[in-house]
Amino acid sequence: MSDSAHPFELTMPPSANDHALGVPHGSVTVVEYGDFECPNCKQAAPVVKLLLSRFQGRMRFVYRHFPLHEVHPHALQAVEAAVARKH
Repeated sequence: MSDSAHPFELTMPPSANDHALGVPHGSVTVVEYGDFECPNCKQAAPVVKLLLSRFQGRMRFVYRHFPLHEVHPHALQAVEAAVARKH
């Protein structure tokens, strides 16, 4: 049975290597595994903006790259460009 204060634990907790928005120690962390070339992932962007606005100061959003290069041929290059730009 899980503790109600911490019902879910990520196998890989958010770190400085993740792309994150919002407060670092918010009461809620939303993690999206996405592909820059995926149309379904793109549809999540307005929802993420809404959540960050509605729960300002209480949540953190973490984006983790999950390029589906078998389906989206440019996804891996997009990740490489995004990571290179961050550093």
